[in-house]
Amino acid sequence: MLKLKKYHIFSVAYIYLCLPVLIFFSGWLRLYLGLSLSALLLISLFFIIRSARQDEKGIIEIPLSVLFIAALIIFLWCILSGQGGFYYQSNDWHYRNAIFHDLINFSWPVVYPKTGAGLVYYIAHWLPAALVGKLLGWQAGNVALLFWTFTGIYLTFVLLYSFLKVDTKKKAYFLLIVLILFSGLDFIGSMYMQIRNGTPIPLHLEWWGTPSQYSSNTTQLMWVFNQSVAPWLLTVLLLNQKKLSNIGMLTVLVMPFAPLPFFGFAPIAAAIAVKRLIELIKQRKTSQILKEIFTPQNIIGLFAVFPVFYFYYTANVQAQHSGINSFDLSEILTTLIPFLLLEFLVYTLVIFKRYKNDYLFIFINLMLLIIPFIRIGEAQDFTMRASIPALFILMIYVIRFVFDEIREKKRISLHVLMIIILLTIGSITPFTEQYRAIRSIVTDGIVADVADSIKTLSNSSDENSNFLCVNPDNSFFYRYLAKQKK
Repeated sequence: MLKLKKYHIFSVAYIYLCLPVLIFFSGWLRLYLGLSLSALLLISLFFIIRSARQDEKGIIEIPLSVLFIAALIIFLWCILSGQGGFYYQSNDWHYRNAIFHDLINFSWPVVYPKTGAGLVYYIAHWLPAALVGKLLGWQAGNVALLFWTFTGIYLTFVLLYSFLKVDTKKKAYFLLIVLILFSGLDFIGSMYMQIRNGTPIPLHLEWWGTPSQYSSNTTQLMWVFNQSVAPWLLTVLLLNQKKLSNIGMLTVLVMPFAPLPFFGFAPIAAAIAVKRLIELIKQRKTSQILKEIFTPQNIIGLFAVFPVFYFYYTANVQAQHSGINSFDLSEILTTLIPFLLLEFLVYTLVIFKRYKNDYLFIFINLMLLIIPFIRIGEAQDFTMRASIPALFILMIYVIRFVFDEIREKKRISLHVLMIIILLTIGSITPFTEQYRAIRSIVTDGIVADVADSIKTLSNSSDENSNFLCVNPDNSFFYRYLAKQKK
């Protein structure tokens, strides 16, 4: 049995999340600004770690065999999702790899000489590996990216292990399996659409609910790892917060990695903050409120980190498009309601009785009901990515439900059996993702079926504005914050 000090794990997680931001500040911003903000972030990190040392004094006891097997399985999960370039990569990797190439091959900030466009995308997850790539080349950069992604997920697993108070190997492996296989019932949804419209069941099951999609964890890792790994880790850190001392900084740290999940994370953080404030007010500890809110890390997050990434992302043309998704009555009845039911409500209905008085459980379910109606950008990315934190918390509630039911009833109850059936049906989605990979490998005869046909965005212009600032000179970020090209 290995005994780990909680605050050590929390500290490593905070360093993991702050390092890419430090790299961005030093590599993308003007010298005086980059140095100043880097110093402020390091000060913030110091206070966050000090807070963790004060608040997280317990011990995490994990069997060595669990740590080893979990590491092995998570590492394999990363490889099978395309990390490192040793296995099949989904279609989105063509652009992911192009971005990674450009981060390695071009000076920072990336402004393409041929078109004059600047790279504006969710690049934080790549930055540590891109530094390795600049020093040692493309292959080394890919290996570094594999280990960087693995580290984020492994930290998430260990913190989940602690948060859920796992006390047996069986629970640990159940947690690991659900983390990898958690999904909505996309196969049932695809069958429904086949019966209703004659639509063939696709190899990418999650498009059945178009225009809405709530992605499984494996789908996120295979398609949008740069937007999911850090939000998973930050969500677990958020749930572990006993005070408000770090909550503002944790919320802001989502932005460098994933601005759309930020919109799903911030309301959850606000709900947790309101709950804490109500508790302090009831206890007549008003002075404690000010101490917890106005910490150096929260202030630095709000006034130093947030503005930089706000101006960076709003330089992208896609950020200018937002609105409400409208559904007519027929769409609501035939598409939206089945989507909501099969993607998350089936789980909610089974565990509702136990958590009906849990404010956070109710809140995330309300969010998941509302998110499909909101649009930022021209596509439906908001629905797919803003839902990541709430879906991850729902997964945690599902795991906790199984643990609590078995502990109290000393057996597998009917409700636990129902959850296991739902999880099994949901697992068809990640297995189908892997079936598509195997099918492609067999067809092409290549195991390392790397999606790298684009190579660079240097020849792109406004048709790929999802990744670019077409006119950097007209954006606040590139005019006043970014390093100037000689």
